[in-house]
Amino acid sequence: MVAEGRDITTVIAPEADLRILMTADDEVRVARRAGEGADVATVRQAVLGRDKTDSAVSSFHEAADGVLTLDTTDLTIEEAVTAVLDRAAEARA
Repeated sequence: MVAEGRDITTVIAPEADLRILMTADDEVRVARRAGEGADVATVRQAVLGRDKTDSAVSSFHEAADGVLTLDTTDLTIEEAVTAVLDRAAEARA
């Protein structure tokens, strides 16, 4: 199962065999979201605003114990998928 969300690795599936925190530079995250057809300024405000609100109650930018971090800032979607699949293969081995 692959799941996305801020609490997945710590609250929803803390006992999963493989847990990966995928990160990216703020501006890259904004550009990716805006690339879906939204206004960049509106997306920036929504994304970074949510980060600010959520950071008051959660350290979602920091990997919990046993969670791998994958910085996708300079990766294409294909490269990110490959990196996750590689880590899954390593975990099975």
